[in-house]
Amino acid sequence: MTALRLAHTPVPAPAEPVPPAQYGVISLFAFKAEAANQLEADLPQGWTVERFIDPDGDLSIIILPDDDDPVRPAFLLHDRNEIPHVATIVADDWQSDRPCASWAAAAATVIGLVGGTSRPRAALQAA
Repeated sequence: MTALRLAHTPVPAPAEPVPPAQYGVISLFAFKAEAANQLEADLPQGWTVERFIDPDGDLSIIILPDDDDPVRPAFLLHDRNEIPHVATIVADDWQSDRPCASWAAAAATVIGLVGGTSRPRAALQAA
């Protein structure tokens, strides 16, 4: 009876995301984080990249104009069933939500929309 109870004891989730190196593969979280790094490196001045981790440990990337002008778009990189999406938001209204082939493509989409230069990184090409 004790062995049965131990076999069904729930394992608590880690307080912070586990680094992908511990899994031996690149995790979805790592691809998203690399996309955020690409955005920070390649967006023109006047844009801020914010990372948001929800209570389930899922990372979303928010791109905001520095001047907080409501007519300028903001962008949200998120996933639906592990498929990267870029949402465009203007004045608190969702204008579009488009799927992308990879996290690198999602970052490049935002960079293209705001007039930055995209330099794809090798690690993102596999996403």
